[in-house]
Amino acid sequence: MSSGSESETAAEVNNEEADSIDIQAAACLENFRERRDPQLLDAAIILLKTSLAIRSLDDLARSNTLYRIADALTDRYEISEERADLDAAILYHQGALNLRPVGHPSRILSLANYASLLLTSYKHTGNSNHLNAAIGLHRETLNLCPQGNSSRWLALNNLGLAVKNRFQALGDREDLEEACAFHREALELTPSGHPSRHIALNSLANALQTRYDHFGDRADLDAAISCHLENLDLRAVGNRFRPRTLTNLGIVLQVLYERSGNTADLAAGIAYLRDALSLTSDGPSARALILTELANGLDLRFQQLGEQVDQDESLVRYEDALRLRPVGNSERPKTLSNMARVLLLRFQSRHTRTDLDRGIAYLREAINYSPVGYPFHSSNLHILANGYMLRFELLKNREDIDEAVSLFQSVIDGPPVTQLSFELALQDFAAALRSRHEIYSDEADLEAAVSHLTTSYVMATGRSPYHASFATHLAMALKQRIVGSSSGLSEAEMDRNYAKQAPQSQNLPDALKVIELFKEAALSDNAPVIQRLRAANRWVKAAAPLEHSSMGDAYTTALQLLSTYVMVTQAITSQHDRLSSDPVLKGVAVLTTDAAAYAIDHNDGKKTLEVLEQGRLIIMNKLIKFGTPVDDLRDVDENLANDFTRLSTKMASAAQSVGPNNGLSDVLAGDDKIAKYASTSAQWNTAVDRIRQVPGFSNFLEPTPSTILRNAAADGPIIIVNISNHHSDAIIMPQDPTAQMLIIPLPRATPETIEFLALILRQIVRDQPRDITVKIANVLRDLWELVARNVAVALERDFKLPRLSRVWWCLTSVAWGLPFHAAGPYKPGEKGFADRYVSSYTPTITSLLRIRENHNGRGPATSPPHILVVGMSKTPGEADLPFVSQEVAEVKKAGRSVTVLEGEKATRENVLERLHDHCWAHFACHGHHDEEHAFDSHFSLTGGKLSLLDIIRSGLPNAELAFLSACHSAAGDPRTPDETMHLAAGMLFAGFGGVVGTLWAMADDDGPIVAQEFYKYMFRNGEQTDYRDAAQALAAATTALRRRKVPLERWINFVHYGA
Repeated sequence: MSSGSESETAAEVNNEEADSIDIQAAACLENFRERRDPQLLDAAIILLKTSLAIRSLDDLARSNTLYRIADALTDRYEISEERADLDAAILYHQGALNLRPVGHPSRILSLANYASLLLTSYKHTGNSNHLNAAIGLHRETLNLCPQGNSSRWLALNNLGLAVKNRFQALGDREDLEEACAFHREALELTPSGHPSRHIALNSLANALQTRYDHFGDRADLDAAISCHLENLDLRAVGNRFRPRTLTNLGIVLQVLYERSGNTADLAAGIAYLRDALSLTSDGPSARALILTELANGLDLRFQQLGEQVDQDESLVRYEDALRLRPVGNSERPKTLSNMARVLLLRFQSRHTRTDLDRGIAYLREAINYSPVGYPFHSSNLHILANGYMLRFELLKNREDIDEAVSLFQSVIDGPPVTQLSFELALQDFAAALRSRHEIYSDEADLEAAVSHLTTSYVMATGRSPYHASFATHLAMALKQRIVGSSSGLSEAEMDRNYAKQAPQSQNLPDALKVIELFKEAALSDNAPVIQRLRAANRWVKAAAPLEHSSMGDAYTTALQLLSTYVMVTQAITSQHDRLSSDPVLKGVAVLTTDAAAYAIDHNDGKKTLEVLEQGRLIIMNKLIKFGTPVDDLRDVDENLANDFTRLSTKMASAAQSVGPNNGLSDVLAGDDKIAKYASTSAQWNTAVDRIRQVPGFSNFLEPTPSTILRNAAADGPIIIVNISNHHSDAIIMPQDPTAQMLIIPLPRATPETIEFLALILRQIVRDQPRDITVKIANVLRDLWELVARNVAVALERDFKLPRLSRVWWCLTSVAWGLPFHAAGPYKPGEKGFADRYVSSYTPTITSLLRIRENHNGRGPATSPPHILVVGMSKTPGEADLPFVSQEVAEVKKAGRSVTVLEGEKATRENVLERLHDHCWAHFACHGHHDEEHAFDSHFSLTGGKLSLLDIIRSGLPNAELAFLSACHSAAGDPRTPDETMHLAAGMLFAGFGGVVGTLWAMADDDGPIVAQEFYKYMFRNGEQTDYRDAAQALAAATTALRRRKVPLERWINFVHYGA
């Protein structure tokens, strides 16, 4: 009796001591949750375990201690992600639940937390038993929380999370619908002001996004964004859950961008992820997720804008995430694969062997450590297969494509995956099969590819945001089936083979389907603009061999999308670089000239002019739009006119900026610029739409109609040389805008022939062979026979144009930069074009119209023009120009109001400043044309460079005439001929009405002679000068060189641009 009493007393003492220890542990936990000090958490766990060890087995408080230990271990697991803590927490929760039978007041709490930990375990192990157990426990919890129970919202929320995870594993749509219903009810039970509304909002948003990801209903995506935005307001700065909401917003806005193609959505998403990264105090898993999603966003932006700094930072962020996902982490293989993908893509553009080697190494590691059986095993296999495909494309090792096919087969044959994952796997599996077909020529591979793509296309019709992608891939596979084996062929070569074989009767069904699919992708509002533009370009190429009735629509769509693409992307420097590197965008010049040829075939002269203007010099036309005057609009709606002017100024400033190029230190500034540009762009587009609603302004900023374009020929005929794959023509616009244009077929002036002549000419002027004059004369003879002779005959015979009248050349595509003004037979007694007419050039018809509009009403000057002369006879690091001083003296002698900046005075800053108060400018210095980065073309001055971008930015409304006595000041760019920007064109855009430039390096000793004769003509009437006489003045100067027997290549080098 006594012994039993003593035993009970000892147990009571121990239990009381345990209660005291629990109180100490609770204090440690409270301090931990305030200070987030892990040592406090460790101390609490030790105390609680001590309490449990001394507490009697029948003590009613034992379940509470077990529960608290499990709760504390869960907190530690969230920080350290040590698997042992998770496993132990599950055991402790199970022990607590066993002591809380049905009817126990805390059973609901134990059920909920035990189930949540089982779900967490499932996510890391893929153990389906844990998932099913979690769902069962959560359902029991919900049953114990009837309507009116304050915990019902939490039971609904937890059950929704578990059921959504089962959908992600098995793809049963009923699970997802049930999850969304649970989360909606949970949100209804947490109205505004409820302390846990933020949790219900977050869960519903994620469920809706999952449903959008798989079934493509835009309403789900919009609702998810709305929930996250409300949550961001609820989780104010300082809230520990705010970084998670920022992360979710960043992710969902990236998804929105992939549907809308709106750069503003992507920029905002990246900004949210950067904020999340700077604020998060969560463990490695959460931080790695933010880093991964940030890397994904940067990669998306690189694909859209082409800024290499985005690609480089994307790789850095993936590397940061990888360090937080050590060997054994279930997400490590996917991170490795993503890193490999970026490295291999970077190798394709930069050809750095270390990128290739690292990419392959990461792929091998991903293969070795991709665990079988965990939830994302199939997606990792998918990514790895794509990695092998990339390596196959680089190295052409058959083992790689065989391994890719094998991996894709495993994905398709493996455990069920979600519908979207299955569709994307089918698409990429088909791409692998198509690649293998190119190697082995096994028709079964190609047929299987078509079958897989047809399945994904049909499954996604009318539902998936990837439908345009599925349509494009299916079209490419059908195209390959028409062409047959395409091993080693470029897409251009494949297009040529397709053009031959598509019209054959056995191929017509496939060919018509190809056209239909590319058209569908190009017109898809859900796809990014760049993807739609590529599809439109392919639509044109697919329709052309069949002379399909949709060709006109295809050309129109492609040109509209090209304009849209230019408007939604920011810096003109980046756009120009991308137009020269992207294989599809590089074909834009051909697209434009082919559209013009198509219009000619249909006797549509109006359309011919309009498409040539719409698709050429698109980058500069973008800036021209921003400078559109709105004086007439201001009389009707002053506020709207002011809004447009304000937004246009901001857009122009951003477009003329230079993207980040100094490494990651510039990243945040670059992000800010892109985000602001995207926002301003949206406002600018809205303003334009509003203006078009104003009576009389319905065509505001629409492509210039031909009725207006025809006015550009008021001072003399314009000769458009259109070089097209279909047929080439010279189009002569007469001075009378009501007269019919003359179309002169040029059957021998094929793109290949003209491009070859341009290449030969560039080689001649670069290599300076001893017989340079003979070789250049041969090129000029070819230009005469191919083009200029027929034009000269037509001008004399059909237009009765008097000798030495002015004409303007407007060259397209590969003809840009060729000296048609000097074409001729070069035989004794025979006259060439320069002997018959005075030539000028204009980049586009619109640019000539713009010059005349800007200088409207300025007749001949009654006072001497103010001339700025910039002379650099000596430039550090460059060859001396000994004749510059004499050239400067000739200009000073001719003019009465001349300002000279020479030597130390000829700085970039001084020149830019003085250009504003001088209407004429003469540069006698070194000039450099940068083919790689056109906007870096420059004049070499004291202390630095005056670049093309500097000139464009300057804005010189009073400027009239510029003489650029500098090398390469009017040199063309063979990579982007219809987007060629040289120093002379930059002067025109800045405001000069006429510009004299050089096609290649000039002889220094020609400068004084040309200047003397040029200005002698310009001042022939004393102070009454007219900048529009510059073309005749240049003709007089080059005639003087010819009389001096100057070699041919020296006098034909000088050209005149503008009015």
